[in-house]
Amino acid sequence: MDVRPATPDMFDAIHDVLLEFAGGQLEKNDWRRIVDYRFGPERRDRGWVLVDDNRIVGFLGAIFSVRRGQRFCNLTSWAVKKSHRTRSLNLLLPMLEMKDHTLLNLSPNPFTVAVFRRMGFSELEDRAVIIPPIVPQRAPRGYDRVTDPKAIEGILEGEDLAIFRDHRDYACTHLVFAGPHRYSYVVAAKTRFRRYPTSYIYYRSDAELFRSLLGPMQRALWSLHRTPFSIIDARLTAAAPLRGCLTRKLMQPRLYRPAERAAPAREQIDSLYSEFVLLDPRRWTFNY
Repeated sequence: MDVRPATPDMFDAIHDVLLEFAGGQLEKNDWRRIVDYRFGPERRDRGWVLVDDNRIVGFLGAIFSVRRGQRFCNLTSWAVKKSHRTRSLNLLLPMLEMKDHTLLNLSPNPFTVAVFRRMGFSELEDRAVIIPPIVPQRAPRGYDRVTDPKAIEGILEGEDLAIFRDHRDYACTHLVFAGPHRYSYVVAAKTRFRRYPTSYIYYRSDAELFRSLLGPMQRALWSLHRTPFSIIDARLTAAAPLRGCLTRKLMQPRLYRPAERAAPAREQIDSLYSEFVLLDPRRWTFNY
């Protein structure tokens, strides 16, 4: 029995393992995106598989990305067939060697929280901020709402433009409020928080401007998604706290292990380039 790199051509065998992990909650083509995503560095591996007598019996997904020159690996969908569960930890060994990547586990379950903590992971986030339907504040004037993809591509710059191009083919809403000299860019998706439909904000540029435009931004998401409120991980609001918003504890904390050199600050780590994007959030509820 050995552990090998997972590649897109292994998907059918990997899907057979994933069915034991999550049953029929997602369609086969939803799961395919875990091993067939289009962004990230030029590498074919998509995690690791546990192989017994040339049969894939386990899988640990890895979503690779490079942000601001830093390497990230988001771990997801750790699944092993019941007959081989005693060898589950074997899949974590290659991951532990990745000292030059910041490792993320954004949607752990209670069992994996305990395991990853023992592997050196610490808490990235344990709270979400709830943005109400009406935000009692005065927004700055001179900012136009932009949702047309071609117009957005003409406004965004640098990393924001790369984010847009990497995520435009997924179930994401891209929203920009553009002014004469600055813009506020948000990537969000419709999902559920507990039992309620909500907009989950993966990413926001320019924390101060996002806070200033929170009212019109929330109204725009309400209109686009038909959701009464939005949520955002609390660390993304640390530099510019959102007044009048409640905070709720996540069902399970988000975990990370920083790279040994040039590790990013917690508030620089968003939820893009993750299973939150790849697995259709309209039909899958994570541990919000």
